[in-house]
Amino acid sequence: MGGVVALRLAVAHPARVSALALVESAGISSTSRRAEAFLALTGLLKPARHAGRLRHHIARRSSLRALTFGYWGAGLARDLTAEAVLGFLEGGRDATDVAAASAALVRDDPRLDLDRVACPALVLWGARDRMVPLEDGFEYARRLRAPIRVVAGAGHLLIGERPEECASILEDFLDGVGEVDELPLE
Repeated sequence: MGGVVALRLAVAHPARVSALALVESAGISSTSRRAEAFLALTGLLKPARHAGRLRHHIARRSSLRALTFGYWGAGLARDLTAEAVLGFLEGGRDATDVAAASAALVRDDPRLDLDRVACPALVLWGARDRMVPLEDGFEYARRLRAPIRVVAGAGHLLIGERPEECASILEDFLDGVGEVDELPLE
């Protein structure tokens, strides 16, 4: 939900946000009935919590990586590094209120405020994302009047699948925005 949080910050406090990068941000198709059912089920079952307990086993075996991340997460789940798997599964063990987070995501349609984002923006997406469709990325880009970069072969876990490529794309974007001044936090 980081993208939705970042969008809300950019809208509520535009002076504090000098650039915005949305990387496979949920929010648009999250308001659909299908997404609502999926998120409710996820909130009940808490799969990340269960997988988090087995994270070291999953990280070591490509077959378990494929089972855990194959359909929804990664374009090429077997190719995820052990470090990426551990990073993705570490936080899931501590997620205590997945149902409330899912319900908030379903209720919050970011499209209503996208025209209020004043800073330069970039949209970054994996071409094989099955969790949040590429069409959402194009809609974000259109509504934000922002470029979209699509990484071929990558899924929803784009940053873990292609960390160097993502870092390069984000660095180029920020270089193009110019020097980002440090903003005081209140």
